[in-house]
Formats: sequence, structure tokens, C-alpha cells
Amino acid sequence: MILEDYSMKSFVRTITLVASSVLLLNQSIWSDDSHLPDLGDSESAVLSQHDEELIGSQILMQFRRSGALVKDPIIKYFVKSNLYELAQYSEMNPSDLHPIIIDSPELNALAAPGGIIGIHVGLFSYAHDIHEYSSVIAHELAHLSQRHFARRLDHDRRTRLTQSLVWVASSLVFAMGGDEAGLAGLAVTPALNERLTMGYSRAQEREADRIGLETLTQAGFDPEGAMRLFLRLQDQQKYEAELEVYRSTHPLTTERISDLRIGLQKPEEQQYPTSDDYQLVRARTVHSFFDSPVEAQAHAETLSDSSIYTKYLQALAFQANNEYDAGVTIMDEIVKTLPGSIIAAACFADYLIEVEQEEQAIAGIDDVLANTPGSTPLQLMKVRALRALHEYEQAAKLLAKVARQNPDDTEIWFDLAEIQGLAKNTLEVHRARAEYYGLVGNFADAIKHLQLAKRLNDGGSEMIDASIDQKILEFRRLAELNS
Repeated sequence: MILEDYSMKSFVRTITLVASSVLLLNQSIWSDDSHLPDLGDSESAVLSQHDEELIGSQILMQFRRSGALVKDPIIKYFVKSNLYELAQYSEMNPSDLHPIIIDSPELNALAAPGGIIGIHVGLFSYAHDIHEYSSVIAHELAHLSQRHFARRLDHDRRTRLTQSLVWVASSLVFAMGGDEAGLAGLAVTPALNERLTMGYSRAQEREADRIGLETLTQAGFDPEGAMRLFLRLQDQQKYEAELEVYRSTHPLTTERISDLRIGLQKPEEQQYPTSDDYQLVRARTVHSFFDSPVEAQAHAETLSDSSIYTKYLQALAFQANNEYDAGVTIMDEIVKTLPGSIIAAACFADYLIEVEQEEQAIAGIDDVLANTPGSTPLQLMKVRALRALHEYEQAAKLLAKVARQNPDDTEIWFDLAEIQGLAKNTLEVHRARAEYYGLVGNFADAIKHLQLAKRLNDGGSEMIDASIDQKILEFRRLAELNS
């Protein structure tokens, strides 16, 4: 495995530190909205947009190196689609956003410089519907659109700026598993240690709540989703431990909930649509947290309704217990109920591949791809099926196309290098590895693999040589920028 071996337990334990340290928001300083600096004047801000993007790229590389991000293409597709849908109604450009999904059952979400929106996959367990889930995402979008990171650093614009940025970097190292290095960095700036458990200020939380509600409403989601989520979590004691993670960066104060209630502007009888796609993803994440097939089956047997969520959990329980035929029957019913759903089709294809019915999976995928040829999760499922059938050349050709469509997805480049190797396309193995190493910030190895690829090309294709030379220059610039 190329990725370093980080402890998941350590990552989950310290992910709150990531959110706190990245955002650097001191609650004791910001007590009133009137103190927020005016970012309209470019001279008044410590961080330019370019500076934030640079910090964000470094944070992204840290997360990618951590090995603690969700790899499931179906979940990633849903998160990205929902985020981009909400962003159209916010002050953020969807093309400037970078969603990451942390493989942790905890309830939390974060916003970081450079357009990073991060969620713990556990959020799907706690948010019972698409409106509750979207309320969290809209809130984080608001933190980004209002540039709360830059506004906080504006207060520390002189002597404390360097210290603050060093603290960000060292805290990220600590959170990614480098405990000793991280603590050493923190020791350099002891005055900042008191901020470890501080999230956004009350003023900034109120601002994010208000703007988030506006985004939700304009996007057609139920603005009361946030209220339902907060009130349910406060009422159920079993969530107390999990809430500590969320509270450290998103205080669930009575005042904040009251402000949310005041800000709601929903017509009394308005009806909001449900989302079966959300329920499929929610069931998929909930199932992943079970420790054994027996536990999955026991949970499925407690569900008596006929919702999509329940049916998919039951199908997954059948699969876990090797009762494949019963599970396939349920999945077939789900797909027929949701004929236009890419999520449903991808879930069924994934199910069929898991039970070694790859040819049936490909047939179903091709039917849907005829209408949606650029669907990333379906194409990735087809790659998996082709690989299982040892159709390596065809799998490599398709995955190379998907990689070009998703150039920032480390998992796709990692898999492409492996499949190109199985297809004996050695030159392309090195080019794919170079892309992977570039995304995780290992520019030296990225350049090394490109040089190997150029040697293998040996002038055979001028176009390939030119492409490799251009990429080497790009990685050298990035290495200098991030040094």
C-alpha cells in the first residue's frame, strides 16, 4: 500500500482538532457581528483568495495522505452532487469547492480555506432525511462564503499571523497521526493551545445559520431540517458522547436554536419532496458500521416498514449472510421503483459484483449509461466488473477516461495505475502513479515516475513527450510553491 499506515482510532479522536485548528476562530474575541472586519477592501484582509487556496491545497494533501477518507464512489458522488446543488444558491462557485468525506462514524462537519467542505460519513446516520443533511452542508457553505477563516486571521494580522499558520500546519500533522511532530509544533506556540476546543464565534455561527437557511430555502429544501436535527440530538441522551465532537466546533446552544427558529420562514402547508437517493446512501453508510453479519441481520429484522432505506438495509443484510438470491430480488425491486436513479443503478451493480454476477451488472450499467454516458459511479462499477472478468485492457481504457473527468480523485488514479499494470501498459502505470503522487503532495516521486514514463516512450510519441514535459514543469512549480 502506497499510503502511510495511520491509525483510524487516532484520526477519529483528533479530527475535531482539524476543524478547530484549520478555522482558528476564538470565541472570546468575536462576541458581536459589528466586530467582523469588512472584506470589501482588499488591503484590509490578511489572506487573499490566493493565500486561502494555497492553504486549502496543503490541507487537501494532508487529508489525501491520511488514508482516512471514504473511497466509496457512490457516497462520493452523492455528496458532491448535493454540495454542488446547494452551492448554486449560495455565494460559492461550485467549481471552487472540494468535498472530502472522512471515514468516521462520528457526527461532524467542517469548512476550511480553499473551498474545502468536509463531513464525517457518520453524519448520514444522524441526519434522517435529505433536508436535515443539507442543512449541515448549507451551514458549512456559509462559513466559506463569508470567509470566516480570513476574517478571524484579520484580527491577528501582524504578530500572530505567522504563529497562527504554523499552528494550523502542526495541528494538521497531529490530527493525521503524527502525534509527536504535531505536539512539537504546538509546543512552539503555547499561547495558541487554548484555542484547541474553540469553534466559530457566536456571531459567525449566527451568520452561518442565517445564510445557510437562506440557501436551503432557495434550493428548495425544508429549512426546518436543521431544527429537527438539533432538537432530536439534544433530546436523546444516547447521542451525548457523539455530540461532544460536534459541539466542540458547532455549539448547540439554546440561544442558537432559538435564533434558528426565529429565522425560519416556511409557508405553513408547504410540502417538501423526499429523496430516495439520500436514503440509499444513508442505508449504505449505516450498514458499513455494523461489526458483523449477525449484527446487520439483527438490525434489519427490527425494521418493518417498506421504505427504500429499509429495503436496502435488508438486502445488504442478506448479502452479508450469503443469502444472495433474496438480496438480488430486493435490489431488482428497488431499481424498478427508481428507474431514473443513478444511485439506485450503481447500488444494484455494486451488489451484483459483490455476489459475482458481473455480466448481469455490466448489462444493467450499460442500459443506464446509454442515457447518462458520463456517470462516474456507474462507469467505476463497470470498471470493477471488467476487472473481475479479467478484461484489463477494456477496464484500463474506461478508467483512464473517468480519471480525466475526475482529475482530483486520488483513488481513481491509484486504481488506474494498478489496472494499467494488469493490462501491461507500463508507461501508463508511471503516468497514473505520477498523478496520484502529485495529488498527495509527493512531487519528487511524481516527477520520478514521469521521467520513467518518458524513458519508456523513447520518442515514440511526440504528443506524449510534450505532455510529460508539461506535467514535470507543473509539478516542479507546485513543489516550489509548497516548499
